[in-house]
Amino acid sequence: MTPIKTVRIDPDGAFPELCAALLARGGFGVVGAEAGAGSASAGSASAASGGCIPVVRGLVAETAASFGYEDGRTEPLIAVVRVEDLQDEAVVAAAGSAHAYCLVGDGDAVVKATVLAAYKRWQIERRLHESEARFRFMAENAGDVIWILDVERGAFSYISPSIERLRGLSVEAAMAERMEDSLSPDSLAKARAQLAERYALYMETGVAHPITDIYEQRHGDGGMRFVEITTTLRAGPDGRGIEVLGVSRDVSERVATERSLRATLAERDILLQELGHRIKNTLSLTGSLISLAGSRAVNTQDAELFEESKARVQAMALLYDMLLSSGSTATVAVAPYIKALCDKIGAAFAPSRVGEAIELRLEGEGRGAELDSSRAVALGLILNEALTNAFKYAAGPGRAASVRVSLREGEDRIELRIVDDGPGLPAGAEAGDGLGLRLIRELVAQLKGRLRVESSERGLSLVLDLPR
Repeated sequence: MTPIKTVRIDPDGAFPELCAALLARGGFGVVGAEAGAGSASAGSASAASGGCIPVVRGLVAETAASFGYEDGRTEPLIAVVRVEDLQDEAVVAAAGSAHAYCLVGDGDAVVKATVLAAYKRWQIERRLHESEARFRFMAENAGDVIWILDVERGAFSYISPSIERLRGLSVEAAMAERMEDSLSPDSLAKARAQLAERYALYMETGVAHPITDIYEQRHGDGGMRFVEITTTLRAGPDGRGIEVLGVSRDVSERVATERSLRATLAERDILLQELGHRIKNTLSLTGSLISLAGSRAVNTQDAELFEESKARVQAMALLYDMLLSSGSTATVAVAPYIKALCDKIGAAFAPSRVGEAIELRLEGEGRGAELDSSRAVALGLILNEALTNAFKYAAGPGRAASVRVSLREGEDRIELRIVDDGPGLPAGAEAGDGLGLRLIRELVAQLKGRLRVESSERGLSLVLDLPR
């Protein structure tokens, strides 16, 4: 049922009495000049229709040119036309501009349907107008620039006023500009490639995926600005893209800050690399000085102490060498670090059995456990002490020492196991009497780990359980 009960007959239109009679036969109350003594009042009609009274106006060729809302009214407009007047193109065009029209001879049901259609179309137009008004208000008051590019014409159909703040151009100047003229050559090529890719994806999937990227755009002062633009494609009824909707904002300051930050980080990395080189060189020099001092030792025990000290320094030098070669100044991968230490220490103690003196087994290597540099130093010293002691004490007359090292990486723990085939520790040494074992225990405590010592006449096993 139509929500409209009353209509207003425009006395300035053609044949108002005929219009009033037509609508009255359709069951509507009518108001307006010459509508009849039984017509409803304008006030009661407005209340009955919720404030909306459709205007009914007769239309002939003589009034076609002025037909419409010349008085500024915004109610639904209904045209009433005689059949013979439809031969005139001006009448047909004017009737089409109304919300609906009917013929003088139409029946009651057609008249009711015409009024309902006019009311529905008027509601749709009003909602569209309100939506457009809200959009324009937001677009014209937003800090970002909102724009619409007509794909077929390759020209802008709308640009919000904030373009003046962004690019120093008036809306008219920006609207007259082609996209090709606004972007730098590199940015234009990038934008075209991205739009072509997303258009092809849209044609394949039917889903428009937005693009957000940074481009160089010309400013009215002749310079360039870095602009972050988000675009999406709007398609027509046939599925083909008809418009590109975009939002642009100036990010020149952000880009400059990011570039400055990258330059600062690069400079810091260079300084840290230089510091690492100096530490590595200092450790190498320290190792050479220890070796030189050891060559003057008067007895074998003193010479061994010098060699052990030199090995500890070399373990730290190897760490810094790995940090420098990996490009990281903060962390080191555990598995490669242990492998390099085993190779170096094995070659030092068994140069004729390189690759055989130490059997290395890495389990769970794919997890890629890493330690910060300070903890890696402690781990390297632990391994150095354990391997050095194994080669010193596991070997015997006519027998070379053989050591097995295994690394197991868990989700949050690292297990390092060093096993030799020597005679094991002397009685009481498990308690930590030896200098090497005491040093290992102290380093394990620094790493907040646990150490298990298993000694028998078949060999010695050290098991370290460390948090990652």
